[in-house]
Amino acid sequence: MTALRFRTTMFRLIPMLLLVGLLAAGCHTQRPAVRTPQSSPSVEAWTRMQVPVTVSLSSPQSMSVSGTLTMLRDSSIVLSFRMIGMEVAVVAFEADSVAVLDKFHKRAFKTGIDRIMANTSLTVGELQNILTGHYPPSLRRLPAGVKYSRVDTDDRSGILISRTGSAPEKKLCEIMTLATQLTPFGDMASKTGLEFYPKDKKVEGTLTLNFDKVKWNDEVTPRKITIPSGYKRIEFDEPLKMLLNP
Repeated sequence: MTALRFRTTMFRLIPMLLLVGLLAAGCHTQRPAVRTPQSSPSVEAWTRMQVPVTVSLSSPQSMSVSGTLTMLRDSSIVLSFRMIGMEVAVVAFEADSVAVLDKFHKRAFKTGIDRIMANTSLTVGELQNILTGHYPPSLRRLPAGVKYSRVDTDDRSGILISRTGSAPEKKLCEIMTLATQLTPFGDMASKTGLEFYPKDKKVEGTLTLNFDKVKWNDEVTPRKITIPSGYKRIEFDEPLKMLLNP
């Protein structure tokens, strides 16, 4: 790969990698929130997981990149992406913060997790359940005029978030299990469809986990993400703007 082609590829990929944080965080909206009942799904216990991950977008741009998903149960989620042997981007969710590192351009974002999850009150553990296909039956908090629905049919399983008050209801976010794989800790989503509509534009893609190469518990080394000195601080919606307006 030539230097020019590499830089062009990175310019397209970095916004998508940073956008993973938005996808994982759910559908962002500024409207006031109201509380709804919550119950947690029953998921067999694991303490640590590290699995190869591939994130692919089909809209608004077509691109794909691979990396590693590392999770400490109820504690942290770290997505690390590499190209030609070099780590280029990291998205990290911890109990109290969210950090996004664009290591290629030396840019970073970090804020309290309450700011990102203000509209849903999702915990790190609940995010881990969603990433592995164990969807909560309800959310503790949703913005006014927004509905959360579970989808469970013979061929589809997932969640749908939509805005009420219009006919038909306006879809805001959809996360669907497309394939599962049996693991020592039960069935888990090996391929998940992601679809959401920021600023009335469609962002669609898939998240694929390769459980044939997964590591569990003591095989996994925890990783603490810090922002190196000299990095430029960016706003969390900057990668979304870059992706929607290439």
